[in-house]
Amino acid sequence: MPSFVLPLGLLLARLIVGVILLVFGFGKLHAGRDRLLRAILGYEVVSGFVARTISVGLPPAEVLAGVLLVAGVGVEWAALGAFAMLSVFTLAITRSLVRGLANDCGCSGSLNPVRWRLAYRNLSLMFLCIPILIWGGGAFAASDLLAWQTAVVPFGALVFATAIWGSSAVGILVLRVRDVGASRSARATGT
Repeated sequence: MPSFVLPLGLLLARLIVGVILLVFGFGKLHAGRDRLLRAILGYEVVSGFVARTISVGLPPAEVLAGVLLVAGVGVEWAALGAFAMLSVFTLAITRSLVRGLANDCGCSGSLNPVRWRLAYRNLSLMFLCIPILIWGGGAFAASDLLAWQTAVVPFGALVFATAIWGSSAVGILVLRVRDVGASRSARATGT
């Protein structure tokens, strides 16, 4: 494999994840805290103080992770943060779908109902974070250009992230197959 493929692939991965986090973070900021708070409450996972805290802290966290990934500064830690946020989002979306809730996903500040494709999208973004955790930011990472030494994410965190991604992918697949099977049997019985 040519020596430029891995650095360019890493650059592409961090730009995709970073830009999406920036779009969603700024979208949430633009839509306002109240809309995000309603979306968070719609998942029926947290309430009160915790939901308000998330509605205040989540958009800046997404923007920060996005900026760091796009700029190529502290990319391993930004990718780990992005992976963690995406994991929580994926679990909340999947839980909502399994419970049959018709709530707003709260993804980008616009009104979008939760759907399976959102879980798949998040799994894809989580997958893109894993090579960044392994090999760093790739081409044009500011930390490399400025000769900064970034802290390497501990191996345990990498193993944990990979295990979470794998179990999330399998869990979503199982739940989706079960959901499709239940829909088909309900249509067959006419209920």
